[in-house]
Order: sequence, then structure tokens, then C-alpha cells
Amino acid sequence: MKNISNVILEVIEKTMREKQLELYEAEDGRGKYLAMDRDYNTRYKFDLSFSDSAFLCHTLVSGKDGMRLSHSVNIPWTDGKAIREFFDYLKSL
Repeated sequence: MKNISNVILEVIEKTMREKQLELYEAEDGRGKYLAMDRDYNTRYKFDLSFSDSAFLCHTLVSGKDGMRLSHSVNIPWTDGKAIREFFDYLKSL
């Protein structure tokens, strides 16, 4: 059986690959993931936190002034609609 947090990460990674970006985990291992292009420019940063009841994700987007917060969610594991909306948001990036 898959762990739900692994499913979230798999969807993020798959979505970023479809955008020709590679997902890398930050060294500290504290739920920070960088989506980088082939030249290692960070396009998106995902700060993820998982608990027994929900997951939290802050999405930062690279712009001319550096990284800025684009989207923030705190979704209970039982809220399938909100999880699907989060996946749709990832595709819209």
C-alpha cells in the first residue's frame, strides 16, 4: 500500500517532468523540493509538511524579483476534492 505523502510527491514530480523540469530535494530533508530546468535554474519551490491528518504546501514561483509565494494550502487527507484541486493547480503552473 502506498503512503499518501508519497502519492503527493509522485504527482508533483510527474507534473514537473511534464513541464521539462526535474524535482530535487533540498539537503536538509525537511520537505523542501526544487523544480529546476536543465540549466539548474529553480523555477518552483515546494515547502511540504505532512501530518497524520493533513498536508501543507507553500508553492513559490521564480520571477524577475526572485522567488515569491504563489499558493498555499492546508488540506486534510479526507478532502479528495481539495487534493484534486491542488493537482490541477500544479498542472496550471
